[in-house]
Amino acid sequence: LLNDYINFVDTVTSPQSKEMVDFKDALEIMEEQGINPSRLLTASVGLSGEVGEFNDIVKKLLFQGKVTDLLRETTDGWARGEVKITSLTDPNDSILVKLQNEFLIALKDGKPLAMVPDLICLVDLENAEPITAEDVRYGQRVNVIGVSTPPNMRTKAALDTFGPVPFKVYDKFIPIEEIK
Repeated sequence: LLNDYINFVDTVTSPQSKEMVDFKDALEIMEEQGINPSRLLTASVGLSGEVGEFNDIVKKLLFQGKVTDLLRETTDGWARGEVKITSLTDPNDSILVKLQNEFLIALKDGKPLAMVPDLICLVDLENAEPITAEDVRYGQRVNVIGVSTPPNMRTKAALDTFGPVPFKVYDKFIPIEEIK
């Protein structure tokens, strides 16, 4: 059984991830972007069992800033609202993240940075602890990270169930890796 698992992991792991030099380079890039690799590597252990190789699915540090406005209300059992995050270095630069129990879409100047079913993750800037839609608070300093989802979550049936159109946040799904 162990050999079967080892063969499976070897089959689905990209050549770049089998090379320690490439792995170290990826860690350095994350650190340069303000991401704590040790926290992400811990998360990767859990994610790798669910959706495949973490290094292949982490896509973008979308934004870094401070929560400067927050609207959240509970309606019909849903926590709905939006979070404005303003840059720490430019007070005129901000993004808006809409939520309904989860973060649904991140917008900059009305244009998407990431959207469901891809993941939008807020993590504390100081300790890289995850911040849920229910726990986000005014004044928190955060990194906003976008993570792509596997192909089975991007099928027509999946998008018809939990894509941006059913949540009424955007008229079509654009994968995070295609958003400039």
